[in-house]
Amino acid sequence: MAWVTANLNCQVRKRLIMLRCTGIMAATMLLLAGCSHHPEASEAQCASGLPQAQCQDVNRYIREVNASVMRNFHNAKNYVGQRCLVTAQRRPDGRYNVMRTEGNESLCLKAWQSVSSARDMPLPPPHAPQQLVFAFAPVR
Repeated sequence: MAWVTANLNCQVRKRLIMLRCTGIMAATMLLLAGCSHHPEASEAQCASGLPQAQCQDVNRYIREVNASVMRNFHNAKNYVGQRCLVTAQRRPDGRYNVMRTEGNESLCLKAWQSVSSARDMPLPPPHAPQQLVFAFAPVR
């Protein structure tokens, strides 16, 4: 499993996104802080079996998907202390269908909306996983 940590420009906070796929496990730390700036992810260890170049492509893709989803998540301060996991499957058009949620109902509804309404998703590299698990956990 590979971890990518994202630091926010506006505050020292982290966000958590977990990425899961068949045969490849990757995850990004991304705890929602409600910041309007885009996170900058640091380099991560490569997922098992991926060459470094492919790992970098997947990490870049994760950062871009993350930025698209986070642009849609507003008023994070209203959900501080709550948690929600959103499992989503990539569609042929590059957007994501939410398959299930688990956690606080109000946050999960907002997270579902953020994931399913995200626009301008990047094209995935050929080796990118089809399924993502977004972990929303807003902090102050």
